Amino acid sequence: MDKKELAFSGGTDQAKYNKGVEIQHTSFAQQNQRLLEYLRLHGSCTTIEARQSLDIIHPAGRVLDLRKAGEKIDTVWVWDITEQGKPHRVAKYLLAGGGAHV
Repeated sequence: MDKKELAFSGGTDQAKYNKGVEIQHTSFAQQNQRLLEYLRLHGSCTTIEARQSLDIIHPAGRVLDLRKAGEKIDTVWVWDITEQGKPHRVAKYLLAGGGAHV
């Protein structure tokens, strides 16, 4: 089964296609953990950063999960540039009371 067939079958092993990235799992729990660790280290994360650097397709959903788990995360709206060089108005998530807040 080739990559395209795997993608449409729902049987993809994403770690196989991340080529050098240390992301091993795409479960919600693992995505939540990656996002929380990133926020603790950097203080903030935009939607674009979460998608490109953390392999989180729906960052808002993961932020909601973290908030339900008791994390204090604020949202502000900013303009950010995609890898294609296009500006987009996106959410920037700020970890309240922790992280570097950059």
